[in-house]
Amino acid sequence: MESIRWLLATAGVEFEEVFLTKKEHYEKLLNDGALMFQQVPLVEIDGMQLVQSKAILNYIAGKYNLYGKDLKERAL
Repeated sequence: MESIRWLLATAGVEFEEVFLTKKEHYEKLLNDGALMFQQVPLVEIDGMQLVQSKAILNYIAGKYNLYGKDLKERAL
């Protein structure tokens, strides 16, 4: 989740963190169908519930134009 926090901060996006402090919190997310692949982190953005860090990072980078202008910039 740390890389997601950094990217959101770079984009200037305010966000709220909710920590799973009990097994019951995780189980509730599972039972509600919120965790695709039964994984965390989970980011709720634009009416979607995204899991898997790479997918979340790709979405945020695309939304806030943080990909870089070319492949070299993206790699750096």
